[in-house]
Amino acid sequence: MKYAEVYKILEKIYLNKAYSNIELQKECGEDKQVFKTVKGVLENEFRINRVLFELIEKKPKNKILIILKIAVYLLCFDENSKKYAVVNEAVNFAKSIGKSNVCGFINAVLKKASELKLPPDFKNIAEEISYKGNIPEYLAEIYLNNYGKSITELCFEKKQKKYHIIVNGIKWSREEFEKFLKVNEINFTLSCSGGYLTANNEKLSRLFNEGKITYISLCSSLIANECEKNTLDLCSAPGGKSIAATLNGCNVTVCDVHSHRLKLIDSYFKRMGIEYNEIFLNDATVRKDEFAEKFDTVLLDVPCTGFGVSDIRPDILLNRKKEDIDTLSKLQSVILDTSCGYVKKDGALIYSTCTITKEENSLQIKNFLETHDNFVLERCKTEGDIFDFGEQYLPIREGFGGFFLAKLRRIK
Repeated sequence: MKYAEVYKILEKIYLNKAYSNIELQKECGEDKQVFKTVKGVLENEFRINRVLFELIEKKPKNKILIILKIAVYLLCFDENSKKYAVVNEAVNFAKSIGKSNVCGFINAVLKKASELKLPPDFKNIAEEISYKGNIPEYLAEIYLNNYGKSITELCFEKKQKKYHIIVNGIKWSREEFEKFLKVNEINFTLSCSGGYLTANNEKLSRLFNEGKITYISLCSSLIANECEKNTLDLCSAPGGKSIAATLNGCNVTVCDVHSHRLKLIDSYFKRMGIEYNEIFLNDATVRKDEFAEKFDTVLLDVPCTGFGVSDIRPDILLNRKKEDIDTLSKLQSVILDTSCGYVKKDGALIYSTCTITKEENSLQIKNFLETHDNFVLERCKTEGDIFDFGEQYLPIREGFGGFFLAKLRRIK
């Protein structure tokens, strides 16, 4: 096992807060073993912690902790690893980075880890959900308090990973794409948004590079389906919803607070061979007078905790804290108040997040409606698993993550 390569990537993710999906794509190349090990460590983060902190009383320094996490993943959660080799490799790697003084400690901890009976005993259901779902215990408690035991357990049942794809109708038709899928024996199902759910492969990746298709979450595709005519996408990056809305026939104005993200969105549109209306560097918390009452749809995919997509972005759970819910809720409220004035009469304000907390979702909309009597709530085309001041979608249906969508119609 290439310990040094795995360690290098994890060090960036754990210590420098790098995005796991970007680092995996950038650093792994064609090395499937390194990719599998890095992803395996991240996807078992809280299970690994449970094992480690049953064996050690005091948290070791960061570099030693990363070495231990790699080894515990291989010992306890990778069926193909040879235990004696894992322990030796961890000790030898520690020596190679100048940590010979802790090799005895590493050796002792890993030998105990290799003998542990898993899964462990749990004191309560939150501990069990945390372990099985690979989420922090506070998040398990949020799921349980918001949705109850049976729905929470459904959210963390193991499901086959599928990608959601929409077709670029500018370059070819749905019929041509479906023929391609059948000729190449690629299994697929139609999604409720009009896209396709399938496993990824190299042939599909080539179509993506050619701009004939794009990968977009099913959730983002549903959001784009709610957009009407002239749309302002106020927090656009990474651009998927703007692309999907444009392909649906909307005239989209693109905004983001970061210039480098606008460049990425611009290149995304160019790869697809389609055009946005205008593009602005813009802070969504600051009123922009030229947008006043100008748009049929204002789309707010606001900054959020991101708990609903932690299965594909496990680094979210490494960096988020419980108190972030309150901080982000306040930011979301400011963005809502600022942007609602951009909606024409009879137009729609679409609010979305990729999370599952009521503070960021239903309570946000409830509070908004209490202070803005010129807006009313509408049901969306594809209804959520729970309706509570908007559609709450949960990862209990094929292709879905956890996200929230509320469509607010301006009536006066």
